[in-house]
Amino acid sequence: MDAQLLALAEEVIAAMAPRRREALRLHRFEGLTYDEIASRLSVSRSTVKSDIADAIAEIAENLSGTAKRSPA
Repeated sequence: MDAQLLALAEEVIAAMAPRRREALRLHRFEGLTYDEIASRLSVSRSTVKSDIADAIAEIAENLSGTAKRSPA
């Protein structure tokens, strides 16, 4: 991943809703399970799964939009 895409991904993550950002961080960077995250954030396991999926989709959407605009 080049520096520009990494910076964009970091911007997208920083702008996320706090719970979504925290669920993503706990899962991807700290390796916690959905159940552990649910307990820590006081939400259901399905909410954690949705938050993580939405976070990943948000990052991918923003990165793919940048890729389409970048010259080849």
